[in-house]
Amino acid sequence: MLQSLDYVDIEKGRALSLIDGRYSDERRVLRLLATPMAQGDLDGDGTRDAVVLLEERNADTTILHLSAVVQRAGRVRNMASIKLGDHAQVTAMAIENGMIVLTLLTTGESDAAAEPRQRLLLGWKLAGSELLLMRREPKGRLTELPPAAGARH
Repeated sequence: MLQSLDYVDIEKGRALSLIDGRYSDERRVLRLLATPMAQGDLDGDGTRDAVVLLEERNADTTILHLSAVVQRAGRVRNMASIKLGDHAQVTAMAIENGMIVLTLLTTGESDAAAEPRQRLLLGWKLAGSELLLMRREPKGRLTELPPAAGARH
């Protein structure tokens, strides 16, 4: 179901439709990543929702997007997506008490673009069709890069 869905907020003003987990046009290729993925209740209605990652590749870079997908009235719908950045690496993802909680390696000021070493704990709440950042905790820097943990971009 998640592989053939319209995803919003990837490009302003329009939803991009994935077919078999993929979308492409002359500027980019977008694909649904199988892992990591988290399931839980995002909107308090008691149904199982999901949080997924989408990878966008274009001529210049690879960008990671976080997307919240909910079940409403028997339909699955992407309610909101946000850009996590290029060369981001997700090491953990969960839904806890309605909040999306993500541990992310991102590029710090002194890092090479493709070598994220800054560790962040981030949390978002779904509010209608928006993901609101509720938590941002720096968790230090890595002295060595880990072997491909989670989604590496």
